[in-house]
Amino acid sequence: MKLNSKTDSSHKSNMFPSATLSMKLSTAVKTGDMQTAKVAQIMLDSGNDKLSEAMKQLANVRACKKKLQGKLIKTQNILTMKCSNTDDEPGGPSAKRSKHK
Repeated sequence: MKLNSKTDSSHKSNMFPSATLSMKLSTAVKTGDMQTAKVAQIMLDSGNDKLSEAMKQLANVRACKKKLQGKLIKTQNILTMKCSNTDDEPGGPSAKRSKHK
């Protein structure tokens, strides 16, 4: 397996889908090409690490979203209650006419 020397290690796992890397690893082990097998294994591990990190970030985003949705619903309920209370009450002090003498 040849890798482009111009790419850095953070992008190597993006060059091949994990299925392709798994096939290369399997073939390399069967044929005894341990150098290729080692490279494929490192690339798979790197991809797994990135996937795990992405899953953690997704879990954090979902937790944040749930918390914010709860706050939004609470705020909407408060506003709804305030609006319904103001509809029941008069619009403010009644206007009084001044008497001229």
